[in-house]
Amino acid sequence: MAYALFNEHHDLYFVSKDIDQLTSQYPGYGIYQNRIHGSMVEISNSDFDLVCTGQKKINYDGTNISFEDTTEGLVYTNSRNDLKLRIDNIIFNIDRVIKRYSNTNFGLELTAYKNLLQGIDIESIAYPMNVTLEKYLKDQGHPIISTLQVV
Repeated sequence: MAYALFNEHHDLYFVSKDIDQLTSQYPGYGIYQNRIHGSMVEISNSDFDLVCTGQKKINYDGTNISFEDTTEGLVYTNSRNDLKLRIDNIIFNIDRVIKRYSNTNFGLELTAYKNLLQGIDIESIAYPMNVTLEKYLKDQGHPIISTLQVV
């Protein structure tokens, strides 16, 4: 089971693939679980994948959760320059937190994902892309880390 954390305004704040990742990345998650600082909602692994690859957006009204198709991730894939900016932004976010996870499995996953992103040959990709970068990488058999997993 995966988890989504929402702030008091029901905006998505963070997603986690499982309770182990949630515990290691956000040890204070209890404030969401107990609805002190927002809400914690269980989501299926397949919904987690759809959210992380930018195919679905989570809506939460404080009681009910729903998912809708989204094309938000496609904004960054209209050209090589847009894709490069997207990749640079993800790497920036990884670099911002990687020291915090240096001695953890998630730190190893972040390092591997950063290396994958740095090695993408953006010249070999046809534009505009009809999928998000994350979906493209997942379809190529690579594990991905959504920016929603990085706090």
